[in-house]
Amino acid sequence: MKYQRKNNKKILETNNLITNEFDTSEYVDEEFLEDSKKRFLKRSKKQEYEYIIDEDDEEEVIEKPKKVEKKEIKKEEVKETPKLTIEPIRTVTTEEYKDITRKRQEEKERQLKLEQEKYEKKNNKGKKKTKKRKKSKEKQPFKLNIKMLINTIFLLILILIVITVVDIISVSKYEKGPYFAINTETLNDGGTKIYHGIGYKVIKYNQLQGRRDMEIGTWSLKYDIEPITIEDIDLAIKLNENEIKTYDNLYKKFVRINSTLKKVDKKNNTITIGYEDEEGKYTLNILCKMANHDGKIYDFEEGKEITIIGTIYKMNAKTSTEPTLIKIKNCFAEQ
Repeated sequence: MKYQRKNNKKILETNNLITNEFDTSEYVDEEFLEDSKKRFLKRSKKQEYEYIIDEDDEEEVIEKPKKVEKKEIKKEEVKETPKLTIEPIRTVTTEEYKDITRKRQEEKERQLKLEQEKYEKKNNKGKKKTKKRKKSKEKQPFKLNIKMLINTIFLLILILIVITVVDIISVSKYEKGPYFAINTETLNDGGTKIYHGIGYKVIKYNQLQGRRDMEIGTWSLKYDIEPITIEDIDLAIKLNENEIKTYDNLYKKFVRINSTLKKVDKKNNTITIGYEDEEGKYTLNILCKMANHDGKIYDFEEGKEITIIGTIYKMNAKTSTEPTLIKIKNCFAEQ
């Protein structure tokens, strides 16, 4: 791309006019020279350039220069300072002054009331929130207390059940205790004691010549020292019919049995009584462990009738070689 002036020949000719080689001596008028220079400068400013494309050059797109928009600069408005005006002082009467002061006082009181009302509202809201929090806090431990009560009641019930079971087993099976019952009464029959526990009652018999076992039951359990009277032959027939059922009915019962003395064992402090059958079908032996150790056992004669009282506590079932054996403890005998 190249740019070339129009009227190049004329421009060159005029250029020679202002070069250093130009001989100004030919011209006498200096004003003419100055005018020509001025005209030349005006023409050079107004010269137009023509667009010439060479054959070897490629076409190029000429972008027009973007017009730069001039931002309008707003002039800051200058605020005029207000002119101070001095008003004349107005005189006020005493009544008017009192009214003005009263109104000012009323306005102050009104503002104070409004501020107090706002403050009270805020306090009331705060108090309500604190009350709600306190209620919520009070409710939580109340729920926890219910749970604690339920747990403690459950534990107490378990403890009571354990206590009752321990006393029942110790009294009924091992004839010991009771460990968790209170001695509420002692009788004059030789030292019988009555115990009360939680839901149960124990009677510990200790007659001089009579019942000396232990019995457990409910609080309605009665003091009973009357034995169940049985003949040896009747007992032998019942055991022959149903041995287990008969023994279950008489287990831990205080009985009186009329029979025949078979044997006296001074060493072990026992006597043996029972019924003899020739065929051996109803033969029954009863082993009595004596309660007293005063030497009266030595006065008994074998082969004679005898009456004993005591508590049945064990049975050996009948076999092919041995008859049924019933064991009685705490026995007293008369012959």
